[in-house]
Amino acid sequence: MRRILSLLMVCGLIACSLSALAQGGGRGQGRMGMMGGGGMQMLTIPEVQQELKMTPDQINKVQSKSQEVRQATMELMREAGGPQAFQEMSQEERQQLMDKMQAIQKKAISEILNADQQKRYHQLELQQMGVMAFGRKEVREALKLTPDQGEKMQEIQRGQMQAMREAMQGVDFQNMTDEDRRAMQVKMEALQKATYDRCVQVLTAEQQKQWKEMLGEPFKFPARRPMNRRGN
Repeated sequence: MRRILSLLMVCGLIACSLSALAQGGGRGQGRMGMMGGGGMQMLTIPEVQQELKMTPDQINKVQSKSQEVRQATMELMREAGGPQAFQEMSQEERQQLMDKMQAIQKKAISEILNADQQKRYHQLELQQMGVMAFGRKEVREALKLTPDQGEKMQEIQRGQMQAMREAMQGVDFQNMTDEDRRAMQVKMEALQKATYDRCVQVLTAEQQKQWKEMLGEPFKFPARRPMNRRGN
């Protein structure tokens, strides 16, 4: 059940991000934070640490900074009324909350990585976020997304959420076999990739070229851990 709720929460947050696309003028692999990409969690991945050429001292700072980020984020959520209040917020309020959480992450990361590392980190972050990256204000502004493009992306995302709901209907997550879990995970990742690819096609040729530059050299994130029986 916790796995189902977690997936539904992700759907809701993605929808909120894409709603902002339509109003504001406006590739996912690996582990992804719900509130906007990898964040500090991405810096705990050994392959990412190696790609960024992080020093032992920088790696040691990740744990303490991660705790600071968690505490600051929890405090923001408490001030906002808790997770249950998220659904009652206006689109603008949701976006403001997510922007604040993103700012917390950015500050912590800037205190760990140097300028060159931060540049590559942001490229990896966009790659990891996939379609959610188009909900970020700086991405929308950099690509000069139009309201029409935002509407089209939002409609594509609605289709993904519907497909995810249908895929989860009648599934007994508590009693799934390992093979069933892998199959479900593959199905969800395929839906995410298809949604991302369709959203990229909404971009003009010039925007696609710029987006490719913003992503930098492709990076292969490690495979996700299979869903276990406890839904963790």
